[in-house]
Amino acid sequence: QEKEKQLADLQQASGEGGKGMAGLQDQLQALQKEKDEAQIALKQGMEDMERSQHEAQVLVEQLQQMESEKKAAAHKHQSALKEANESIEQLQSDNTSLQSCYDHEVEASTAN
Repeated sequence: QEKEKQLADLQQASGEGGKGMAGLQDQLQALQKEKDEAQIALKQGMEDMERSQHEAQVLVEQLQQMESEKKAAAHKHQSALKEANESIEQLQSDNTSLQSCYDHEVEASTAN
């Protein structure tokens, strides 16, 4: 009977050990699954970050292009304004000369 009891105890212990091993395997598999999911999430996050960085770079380049175009347009407008002012000055000068000629003509015609 003593040996039967020892055998039963050994069978029970090995059964519990097997259950313990199975429990550890389950935990290991669960941890591996969590690790795999975390790696997938990390990969997706890295891809999202790279995509966002690329989009940000494109936006920066577009902004730089717009700034360059803005400066070019401002320079062009400044040049056009300068030319317009020079044309106004020339027209005023021409008008003054014409007025002077007209005044001399009127004086000459009234003098006769």
